[in-house]
Amino acid sequence: MTADLAEAPDLIRALVSGLEAEGFALAGQRGNGLVNRVVELRRGSMGVRVTADRGQWWVELGGQPLGDWFDPDVWEACLDDVPVPMEPSELAVQVHFVRHRWHEVANRLDSADVARCLDRKRSTRARTRLGLPPRIENEED
Repeated sequence: MTADLAEAPDLIRALVSGLEAEGFALAGQRGNGLVNRVVELRRGSMGVRVTADRGQWWVELGGQPLGDWFDPDVWEACLDDVPVPMEPSELAVQVHFVRHRWHEVANRLDSADVARCLDRKRSTRARTRLGLPPRIENEED
């Protein structure tokens, strides 16, 4: 089964096609068109999720045992030990990261250190964007 991406941007169609060529398979899809659309691809425990909401498209990576999804900016911040940008990258940058670095993500899915970094960086960005103070390291959510 292949995803129906007729209404998706060229970047998304090329990403999905490229990932399928590298062994990813459609694991699920919900919605259609440009609203409330989710397409999930899997290769083993590695997952790539493409989402459209009101005409905006973005990409996330995740898998098992991680059990959560993180955008390419957060992954890059943890893999490269750099600050996470406060605003999400443009779609072209997200797609480039997925196409060229998904192997690195797949190799780090079971790292507890990376999982903590991903949670911390995503939380820091969200709190900063909302004008909230940074979370204290041992603070309960």
